[in-house]
Amino acid sequence: MAILHRRLREVTDTTVKKERQTLISVFAWAVQQEIIDSSPAAALPVIKADRDRPPFRTLEEIEEMLKQGDLDDAQATEIWECLYLTPAEIGEILTLVEQRAQMDFAHPMFAVIAYTGIRRGEMLPPPVARRRFPPKVDHCSAASSRAARSAKRHATLTCTRN
Repeated sequence: MAILHRRLREVTDTTVKKERQTLISVFAWAVQQEIIDSSPAAALPVIKADRDRPPFRTLEEIEEMLKQGDLDDAQATEIWECLYLTPAEIGEILTLVEQRAQMDFAHPMFAVIAYTGIRRGEMLPPPVARRRFPPKVDHCSAASSRAARSAKRHATLTCTRN
């Protein structure tokens, strides 16, 4: 229990909730495998999030909320972090990226990220992983290849070329 309380001082409550669930899962597996008789994680206290993030909103909804003028800077920033772009807005951004990109890979990379929802780190291996391989060798990190095998995403693609 002390570790969770210490972690609450170091990271967000959401992170601690996830770490708690990981501990519970690991010890449940150990009990199932008969490595231990009972889970010491069973007594861990439930971690409640202080509050949930605001719901996702469209650009139009956010601009309307900001016009009302009753939000401070922190609240406005939090709302902007929950911006939801419509397919047409995503298409506009990808057109802009295509027009201004200085590297050939930029537009396809932005398109894959925009339409699948994968994180940048899932698409590009971390720099440390790249250093382990000789130049001109194709590779991907274990996390990326695992995500590619297990994650199933449905995306509606929009052509941005005329």
